Amino acid sequence: MSASLHAKTRTIPKKIRPSEEACWEVIRRAKLARITWIHRENDQLMPRLRTIHPAVLGGVIYWHSGLVGEKHSMLDARASLSFEEFVATIPSTFVDPTLACPATTYYRSVHLDGHVLPVMDLAEKARVFNVMLDMHQKDAGHRPLSAEDPLYRQPLERIAVLRFLPAAMTGRFKLGQRKSAERMRAVMRGLWRRGEPGDLRAMESIGAAHEENVWPEELGLFDDLTLQVSGGARESNQIGSLLKDEYWNAPFSTRAIARAHQNSSAWIFAKAGDEIVGSVRAIADATKHAKIYDVWVRPEYRGRGIASRLLRILLTHPNVRGCSLITLSTRDAHRLYERLGFERDNRDRSGRAMIRRVSGS
Repeated sequence: MSASLHAKTRTIPKKIRPSEEACWEVIRRAKLARITWIHRENDQLMPRLRTIHPAVLGGVIYWHSGLVGEKHSMLDARASLSFEEFVATIPSTFVDPTLACPATTYYRSVHLDGHVLPVMDLAEKARVFNVMLDMHQKDAGHRPLSAEDPLYRQPLERIAVLRFLPAAMTGRFKLGQRKSAERMRAVMRGLWRRGEPGDLRAMESIGAAHEENVWPEELGLFDDLTLQVSGGARESNQIGSLLKDEYWNAPFSTRAIARAHQNSSAWIFAKAGDEIVGSVRAIADATKHAKIYDVWVRPEYRGRGIASRLLRILLTHPNVRGCSLITLSTRDAHRLYERLGFERDNRDRSGRAMIRRVSGS
């Protein structure tokens, strides 16, 4: 039974109240969650807080436990589940050079109230563990669990699986939605300048959450396009399909191209709606050398300066801007790169190699 059929949304200010689906996305991404309930011990009622490994299957949240122990005191009792997702710490200096008050932390949190029930069906247990294993050791080569498999039947009988049926859901996403666009542009500039792990994804979250366009002008594109400075599995699979027929990718599979983008040091792309229309990536060591790959714009969007704009932003990317040498290879776009400060590498007999040296890096 899907929990969404019974979940009630509590009243939260409109600007920060996330949708139910957005809350479920946080839950599905979570590797850990915390459960609280009231435990009876020696005729006394004591609060308990424990960490679990959640798995979502069919709109229900599951986790595993031993057959005995205090966790079983939560069965048929009211309990609460909490999920937290850290986004970024924002120092006050992003907003004000002297005042400490603007310092804050951005996050997503989801709280559920409901009941805990045991799972007795071995086939359901096996499905839950397969979801858990897919989260924690995907493509590990293990033998999938099945209640009919003699290898797994006894272990499934000896371990408890519990499920949580939500009765109420509260979501709070603190991403600067109630701050002015001017202030949030200052925050975005600070994140781009700092460039620590997670900062680029934080920028994506903040940009998507605010009602106004909070991308700084120096990171903007065009009115009908949006910029992304990080991508997930959906975007990498999309770009893999888009680039598989380009001449420079002839030796590579769609999957290999997707993985190369997903694991690049820097990947920036422009979107029209949900479709990628321009993309560029780089492999870089952040200090010495960066190499640019896969500069591409969808044919119907060419001639608008999209590639040039994406490249200019890429050159200021936290993982690229400190490199003293940036290289690339091109068959026919030398003039584009020359306008960005690249020169032909005379050591390359093919005439495709170009270099850009940055003094003082």
